[in-house]
Amino acid sequence: MSNFRKKFALGGLLFVIIASAVAFFGPDLLASLVRDKTLKIMEEAAGPRSHVVVASVQLDLLAGDISWTGLRITQAIDSADTSWSYHRSVLIAGDVGRLDVKGLSIRKLLLGKTLDMRSVRLHKPQLVLIASDRKPRTTDDSGTGDADIVHTIRLDSLMVDSGNVRWRNTRPDKPEASVQKFTLGASGIAIELPHGKTGFSLKFVTAAAEVDSLHAGLPPLYDLTAEHIRIAHPDSTFFIRNMELTSRKGPQEYKNALRYETDLTTFHTDSVRVGGLDLAAGLNSGTLAATTLRISGTKVLDFRDKTMTDAPYKVKPMPAKLLRDLPFGVRVDTLLVDGLDVEYNEKDVVTSAFGQLRFTNIIATVTGLDNTRPERKNKLRLVATARVYETAPVRFKFESAVFDSSDHFSARAHIGALPFTAFNAMTNDLLLVKATAGSIGGIEYTLDADKNKGHGRVDMEYSDLKVRIAKRDGAREKDGLKSFLANQLVRSKNLSGSNFRHGDFTVERKKDRQIFNYMWSGLREGMMETVLPQAVKDVKAVASGGGTKAK
Repeated sequence: MSNFRKKFALGGLLFVIIASAVAFFGPDLLASLVRDKTLKIMEEAAGPRSHVVVASVQLDLLAGDISWTGLRITQAIDSADTSWSYHRSVLIAGDVGRLDVKGLSIRKLLLGKTLDMRSVRLHKPQLVLIASDRKPRTTDDSGTGDADIVHTIRLDSLMVDSGNVRWRNTRPDKPEASVQKFTLGASGIAIELPHGKTGFSLKFVTAAAEVDSLHAGLPPLYDLTAEHIRIAHPDSTFFIRNMELTSRKGPQEYKNALRYETDLTTFHTDSVRVGGLDLAAGLNSGTLAATTLRISGTKVLDFRDKTMTDAPYKVKPMPAKLLRDLPFGVRVDTLLVDGLDVEYNEKDVVTSAFGQLRFTNIIATVTGLDNTRPERKNKLRLVATARVYETAPVRFKFESAVFDSSDHFSARAHIGALPFTAFNAMTNDLLLVKATAGSIGGIEYTLDADKNKGHGRVDMEYSDLKVRIAKRDGAREKDGLKSFLANQLVRSKNLSGSNFRHGDFTVERKKDRQIFNYMWSGLREGMMETVLPQAVKDVKAVASGGGTKAK
């Protein structure tokens, strides 16, 4: 036999041996590669140093179908937050009953950094998202060497059945949240993960999700719950039912949980509906973009205890600046509020009980909620109607240019007929003046102001006013002499006609207070200008150690 024939025969034999080995061992080797690669992808998704254990794996390599059963993810992190050195701020742990992948491209999985699948389905995932306050590292020091295993994810459909998710911080004094029995369905999904100069992007054709229960703990005072949440795209809808913020402490006790003076606020809302929602904008650019936002059936309780220690001085933002400086974009054409009741309660060092101001049946429309397009020079506008103390009708208009650095705004209000005594609960610092009789026919109030100073006018028609002045130490009994003198000096009536008196005023803004205090101070000064003669106003200024001067 010639050398050529020998070499040919040897080559043929070697080919048969290799082909037989590949045919015999190849599927197992390929299956092992697929299992290892997919587990590494799961560990990368869960976070550096995570550990993934699977009870069983079933593969159909020709079809690209893989099923994992009894999947468990654990994290090596202590509760004291002392070992956090990851390059990301959220880790994933928990269990998944079953994870089914259909139509996976094995070639793209092994030769590229792309997950291309026909469908993914998660059955009963019970996941925990672990967050840290520490700033994540910019590089991965976990030593795995497997960073950026996947750059692109494409799948035709995604389904999540009967899932539960809990969000917690490594510190127990930080907020936590949980959602129960959520379902998710989406189609036409394309995800680009950050790598190189490429940033995160998410695209999808349809998406729908429902949550049966939401709870968020907000230490040290609050719990937030929602009974049902639904979101859908391209229907562009978002719905929340029975959302409630409750307090763990009552109005008389909450000050023991805080260092400084802070309002205690609780609320219950029947429903929140968002129409024309741009879900992609929210996920990709962090912008709440929608056509309408409707909030219905809300009751708000607010308590302010002025006996608490004053907080360190901090300038409170005006509405326009607050909108400008939000950490996310907002672009909502119209905000509608209906059936809103607000009860404000305030206690100071003079009176032990909370004074109360109630607005009921508030119906409001807000436009110009846009902090993303300064070139449009949009104006934030609010138009509202309500009733104060359930009797007097109120009409209110507010306007402010969103991108005006002076934060200029204008406010216009009309208050209908009500008894003068209705203002007693909110006038504890007005020289301790209390109305004992009298009725108000109506109030017209205007205020034009910026972040420093405002001026305006109060037109108040009233009759039969009588007052008393309490002692400075807060005793309930009145100071008889001062009350007698005050009733001789105050204008007991101010009726339309030639002697009608306008309350023109100028007010300095207390920059560590909210805009409500600013507007209330203007109304108060205008009322004082109308009711009290200059002599009594001078006494008030001396008693308060200075203060706002009326024109």
